[in-house]
Amino acid sequence: MFEKGRTFIIAEIGSNHNQDIYRAFELMELAKEAGADAVKFQSINMERLIAKEDQTQEAIQLFEQINLQEEWYDQIFSHAKKLRIECFSAPTYLEAIPLLQQYHPKYIKIASPQTYGHPELIKKVAQTGLKTIMSTGYCEEWEIDRAVQYYRTYGNPENLALLHCISHYPTEAAEVNLRYLNTMRNTYGVPVGFSDHTQGTAVALGAVALGAELLEKHITLSRQALGPDHFFAAEPDEFRDMVKAIRTLEQALGKEQKRITGYETEYRDSLTVYPYATRDMKSGAVVQEADVAYYRSSSPGISPWDTEEFLIGKELKTDVKKGSQYRVKGC
Repeated sequence: MFEKGRTFIIAEIGSNHNQDIYRAFELMELAKEAGADAVKFQSINMERLIAKEDQTQEAIQLFEQINLQEEWYDQIFSHAKKLRIECFSAPTYLEAIPLLQQYHPKYIKIASPQTYGHPELIKKVAQTGLKTIMSTGYCEEWEIDRAVQYYRTYGNPENLALLHCISHYPTEAAEVNLRYLNTMRNTYGVPVGFSDHTQGTAVALGAVALGAELLEKHITLSRQALGPDHFFAAEPDEFRDMVKAIRTLEQALGKEQKRITGYETEYRDSLTVYPYATRDMKSGAVVQEADVAYYRSSSPGISPWDTEEFLIGKELKTDVKKGSQYRVKGC
C-alpha cells in the first residue's frame, strides 16, 4: 500500500483554502515543493451534513469558510495531475463518495468523525475498492475495532491503513500517546500512521521513528489566517523542514541488524590495545596484572581479549624487557 521504508507524507489542506480555489492551488503547489507525497481535502457540505434544524447562524458562518465547493473538484484534481502529486479527500457525506470516484483517486480517507459515527459511509467507502486511510480520533479501542471489522465486512482488508489521531486542536504532547502506533500495528496487521495536530514537528518525527508508514499534517499559508484549522497548521517553510528531517531520519533508521561502516572497518584495528611489560622480567617469572600495561600499536601481538587466558598467571618462556610487547601466547 505504501513504499517500504519511506513515510507517505500527506499535506492536509482541508478547509485552509478559505473558499478561494487559487489559495487551494497555491497550497497544493507549496506542498509539492515541500516534498509531500499527497494533498488531501475535506469533502464538506453543510446542507448534506447538518440537520436543517441545527443549521444555526454560527454553523452557517463556520461552513461558509470550510465547505468544499463541488464544482471545484475537476479543477483540483486536474491541478494535482499537473503537479504530479496524489490528491484525495475525506467524504463526510454519502454523496461525496461517487463524486470523488469520478476522478479515480488512488486513496480515500475516512475522517475520525465518520469512523466514530457514520457506519454507512464506512461501508460505501469500503465498497469503492480504493485504498482507504481511516483516522481514529474520538474512538475508544473497541470503537476502532468496530469500525475496522465493519470495513472488512464490505471491503478488501488489504486496502486499509489506520491513522492514530487525537481530535484536539492543537494536540498537546502529553495527549499524543505515540506508542499506540505499535498496538494498532500488532492488533490489525495493517499500515499505520499518525494524523498530527500538534504544533511544531517534533511529534511527527517521533511517529516516524516509531515506524509510522504515513504521516498527515495540516498546511497553511499563515497561522494568522482566519479559519478553524490555520492556527495549529504548519506554514510552508516548517512543512518543508519537516519533510527534509523525515527523509534524513528514514536514512538514519536503517535496518534492524548492526552494520559496521567502511570508516569503522578501516580504522578499528588501529584502536586495539596490546599488552606491554611494566618491568624487566626473567624467563620463568609468573605474569601478574601489575606486570601488564596496555597501549595501542600498529604491530599486533596478543589480543587484549586473550590476556586473562594466555598471559596473566602464566610463566614466561623468554626474558621480557620493560616497555616491550608480550608477543606470544604462553609467553
